[in-house]
Amino acid sequence: MKFFKLFNPIFLGLFVIVSTFSACLKDGPIVDDPDLNRLVVVPSSNNINLGDTVHFDIIYLGEIIEADLYVNEEKIQGVDYVFNEEDTYEIIAKKVNYKNSYPIVITITGDIPNNSYNVYVVGGYVVDGNMSAVLWTNDSVDFINFGNGEATSVFVYEDVPYITSTDYYNEINLWQYDQKTNLYSDNNATNFIYSTSIYVENGITYVAGNIASQALYWKGMTINELSDTSEAYEVLDLVVDNGEILAVGNYYENGNYIANIWANGDRWSLSNEANSAARAITVLNGDYYATGYSGNLFTEKACIWDNSGMVKLQSPQGFSSGNDILIYNGKTYVVGEHINDMEWSYAMFWIDGNMKKINDDDHLAVANSIAVAPDGSIYIAGWIKHYSDQNRSAVYWKFDTSGNLVEEVRLTDGSKNGEAMGIAIGASTTSP
Repeated sequence: MKFFKLFNPIFLGLFVIVSTFSACLKDGPIVDDPDLNRLVVVPSSNNINLGDTVHFDIIYLGEIIEADLYVNEEKIQGVDYVFNEEDTYEIIAKKVNYKNSYPIVITITGDIPNNSYNVYVVGGYVVDGNMSAVLWTNDSVDFINFGNGEATSVFVYEDVPYITSTDYYNEINLWQYDQKTNLYSDNNATNFIYSTSIYVENGITYVAGNIASQALYWKGMTINELSDTSEAYEVLDLVVDNGEILAVGNYYENGNYIANIWANGDRWSLSNEANSAARAITVLNGDYYATGYSGNLFTEKACIWDNSGMVKLQSPQGFSSGNDILIYNGKTYVVGEHINDMEWSYAMFWIDGNMKKINDDDHLAVANSIAVAPDGSIYIAGWIKHYSDQNRSAVYWKFDTSGNLVEEVRLTDGSKNGEAMGIAIGASTTSP
């Protein structure tokens, strides 16, 4: 049973009580006196279940406008919110020179619906002496591409995993689940080639990769240049926002790496410090958020870049880097690594800048990729090994919505080297 309540002081006495995971709201926007100069908040759904994502329109004089949305007095990023916990939520819109909206008060109780989903992890595992690309689905090996390379990134589109993999020195490949398409081949092995990221928008695939020191991306089967061959560039991640390509990486200059972004058909540096690299990017409401590291040599720190500049993340002494970034439910999640002065590696997890070490002092680990499930669970993929072991194990960690570790899942047993490079969630209940 769930109880949902909507309260607005304009309508004294208005209340709704609905059972069996349903909610009823007054149809259409609430019309205020124009002289009040007041905002109005309207949710996208009249039926809200615990665990649902709800979009809120902010309206003034019948027109949707851009403004800030606050949930329980905390400003969120964007105007979408996931109701993942039993609680009472007060929703208010604010904007300079406007009066705050009257609050919408939502009280939700009950259980999150039983959402079944697939956890897709890609990476590499040594088979017959060679590292081979692997897809794990729900903790089990789904297929292995025997060769000399690894799968580097996975993206789920319409519940189908799309994967990019590299056969070192020879090929960059695109997979639609287990159906392989070759994007680039160099049979003479004259260049070191590798893919780094995959994205799908409106059924069109985008793959980022590098040939020697040239940064490239493939739209479908068509290769496109991000840089020419006159300078040394590397692209590490790519997203697409309404057809616009945004990519991050670095370029090599005078012995140092410099973090770099491509957007709106242009390129610029993200840092003016001695050594930096941008390793991942995401987009929310047209704004970019990237992560990586920046600083002087041997003191580089994990950081976030956005439209307003760079922010260093809380990190211990030594090197640290953000390897992937996710913005969800108004919070910013970054995963990566920290290497202390003893060259001990820790998998790191930052929530709104607050640092959390994933592995204990008896293990070395790195976190490479992050994804969120329909129930709000956070999944992080990487590698881990005991200090006495020779080989790494591919692993993912599951966290609850509050950032507490739920479980650690080893995908390989450590008898041979393995590493998880990417993770994504599919809503289907069976493999495609």
